[in-house]
Amino acid sequence: MHGTSWIIILLLLNAAYFYTHYFFASGNAQIAALYAVFLGVGLHLNIPAAPMALMLAFTSSLYCSLTQYTHARGPFFLAPAMYRRASGGERDLLSALFNQAVFLTVGLAWWKVLGLY
Repeated sequence: MHGTSWIIILLLLNAAYFYTHYFFASGNAQIAALYAVFLGVGLHLNIPAAPMALMLAFTSSLYCSLTQYTHARGPFFLAPAMYRRASGGERDLLSALFNQAVFLTVGLAWWKVLGLY
């Protein structure tokens, strides 16, 4: 990782944090178990503290689009009239990818404008 841009490392850590959500049955459990670990790794790899902490914090709410079973929106979307189980996986993945793409481009640019890094 020596010589790699901190933004690339931030994106990789964020992706790892985001997709490990599949292994947790609770969003709060993942935050309790992994937030401090990923933050510590990012800071050790010289990622500025504000973007690293904020990216992990906001990703903690964005990953609810990845699975149906870990956040409050699950029962609403799992209602028979609202959700066809066969198409749910594709919709969840597309929603997750879209959320991350917007957040990682517009979000990082906005934080730069605000002077957070």
